[in-house]
Amino acid sequence: MTVTVNLRSGSASGPVVAGALISLSSAISDIAPSNGAAVTDASGNATFTLQYNGINGAGTVAASYTSAEGNTFSNSLNVTASQGTPQYTVDIQQASGTQFDESGVDITAQVTASSGSVANLVIALASTVGVIEPNNGLDLTNGSGVASFSLRGDGTTGAGTVTASLTDSDGNTYEDSISVYMFSSGSAIDLPSKMVFVSAAPETVALKGSGGGTGLSEQSLVTFKVTDSSDEGVSGQTVSFSLSTDLGGVALDSTSATTDSAGNAVAVVNSGTLPTPVRVIATLGDLIVLSDTLNVSSGLPVASRFSIYVASTQVGGCTAAPTNAGNCTTLEISGFDRFGNPVVDGTVVNVVTNCGGVGQDGTNSTGSCVFGTDSFGRCEVTWIAPEGWSGGAPGTCSGEPGRVLAYTLGEEDFTDSDGDAYFSQGDSNTEEAEPYLDENNDTNHDSGEFFVDWNKNGQYDQPNTSVTPLPSGQAPARALYNGTACVASKGAMPPAISTPPAESDDCTSQLIYVWDDVLVDP
Repeated sequence: MTVTVNLRSGSASGPVVAGALISLSSAISDIAPSNGAAVTDASGNATFTLQYNGINGAGTVAASYTSAEGNTFSNSLNVTASQGTPQYTVDIQQASGTQFDESGVDITAQVTASSGSVANLVIALASTVGVIEPNNGLDLTNGSGVASFSLRGDGTTGAGTVTASLTDSDGNTYEDSISVYMFSSGSAIDLPSKMVFVSAAPETVALKGSGGGTGLSEQSLVTFKVTDSSDEGVSGQTVSFSLSTDLGGVALDSTSATTDSAGNAVAVVNSGTLPTPVRVIATLGDLIVLSDTLNVSSGLPVASRFSIYVASTQVGGCTAAPTNAGNCTTLEISGFDRFGNPVVDGTVVNVVTNCGGVGQDGTNSTGSCVFGTDSFGRCEVTWIAPEGWSGGAPGTCSGEPGRVLAYTLGEEDFTDSDGDAYFSQGDSNTEEAEPYLDENNDTNHDSGEFFVDWNKNGQYDQPNTSVTPLPSGQAPARALYNGTACVASKGAMPPAISTPPAESDDCTSQLIYVWDDVLVDP
């Protein structure tokens, strides 16, 4: 949009003032000249161009003039900015991945217009590699809207970007870019012949809005590699990406990427609001490759799907009914998230016992259990009977039943009344007590029995206290849902960070310990 400021002396009908400096400012657009200043011509006019800068709405454009005496005169105009229909489009007719050497390659840019002529428009071509002809990088479109250039190699090699651009009379810029590869005639390269899926990291991503402190990212980097006939990576190739599904809004950061010096191209996948498997489809010419399956889920164990039990299959000479000191029993721990998917690999479960010893067997024995790549939500620990063990139903140590407690960070169960996979106002949840080792088998925590002080208040807490910090060390009047399904935009009201939960709060994304225990030789 062109804005003309007319300067006259005394009044609107007074004599024009030429050669005066006019300043223009805008709260809603960019201005050309970029410094917002222009000198009036012989008619007393200073001309400016308002350029759309991505902001929609109304605003004020203000013009000002300061006289030699230091007096300032101003006027303003209210305008509305919005993104209109583009007048032109620019399309480089060569494909991304075009290669060239010292002999050069033709680059043509096609201009189309929503209205008006496409002839005699100035097209600028820029390249990060090679030498452009004409030397000034400018050409006029012919009657068909085509501008022609040549791009020659300079004797070096490497990938780069070629950009064709057109700036219209209102200062709007239209452009298109392709990737190219420049090589020397003495070092020609092979064309891409193969593309393979390399990795996805991580393979499980958290639901949108629920990642962060859970240890799960809401984003996965999916890598593909392009190689030549000698299995060497080919750089400068533009790989296009798409997804096998967009359920819940799972989406790509970008629909393409250019291979690096090793031939790798990376797709960035952002999770959506619903659990789903998804694969990335990579395309380069006739080469089409699928990634391994990514899983959009919570990946965290939920209380109702976390268990420890005597394994149905005993391994390494162990037995489900140990009778003597040194006998072992294989215990299995299972953990699944609220969608029934296995917990993420690397999830660590701690195990403790009031009798004998317990831990994960192997070369690096520990007092924990780690879910691995092929575990499908399960891991095993081994319990060893101590001296003085008395087998039975249950077996006992010094008269107390042998019990093993397993616990890890996870989330509480809730009833998803509207089926949106998030905790919403009106949903109900099941509160969890702090984990404890029921040494005397009376189903209650008694003084002296081991417990995990989740909220660090120095006392064992029953259900309905799963919030932190606890106001004055006490439980709130109503408990909150704890888990990754607590997202403010989904209708629930999480508490503000680092503040005690209030009566009006519904949930918190802070995790709690989920736990289960088992009697040995029950």
